[in-house]
Amino acid sequence: VTPPLTDVKIIRHARARRLRLRVDRLTGQATLTAPPRAPLSFIQTFLAEQQKWLISRREHALTPIPYQTGMS
Repeated sequence: VTPPLTDVKIIRHARARRLRLRVDRLTGQATLTAPPRAPLSFIQTFLAEQQKWLISRREHALTPIPYQTGMS
């Protein structure tokens, strides 16, 4: 099962030359930066190929610790 595209934020950047997939360590939000003319089918194929990597990175995303009185 491929990750849904609504789950990955896609940014088209004029200076991008290749696809770049990143996962925010705090929130687990995935961001894909792509060239402006990269076809959506190419992006979907790339995400399908990177599914295992994406899942493992999201599992390692840090869960925020709520601040409590007395914490340093």
